Amino acid sequence: MKKQLLRVSILASMFAAFSAFAQTLNITVSNDKTRAQPIAIVPFVQTPDIPTDIAQIIDDDLARSGMFTTLPRANMLEKPTDVSQVNPRNWKVLGMDNVVIGKVVPGATGPGSINVSFSLIDGFSTSARPNILTLEPNGYL
Repeated sequence: MKKQLLRVSILASMFAAFSAFAQTLNITVSNDKTRAQPIAIVPFVQTPDIPTDIAQIIDDDLARSGMFTTLPRANMLEKPTDVSQVNPRNWKVLGMDNVVIGKVVPGATGPGSINVSFSLIDGFSTSARPNILTLEPNGYL
């Protein structure tokens, strides 16, 4: 249940990030029966022509929801850009069970459009091998 809620929340934040180019959007998630889940939103790889920090928008939305405790970037021991670069020990020592890494590139549908792909790596504390959910612009992989 918590993993599904986490995935839905991140997807909602991703949609909010897309909308950030056009307007300001706030997402409110409320539930008083769950403790805040620790999560690290690593800065996404993105080209200089995309001035909006999509990862920061996601981080802020999740933190404001009250459902997540996000890790400040200054406290991150590493900032991987690919799943293969993630060292689970660096995140376990910080108490992070969930890590999101991603990439933002200009979209093909016209000026101002973007494509965002991300991976949610969860389960550092409960399994030797984390679960990985990857979202690409044209669907789930």
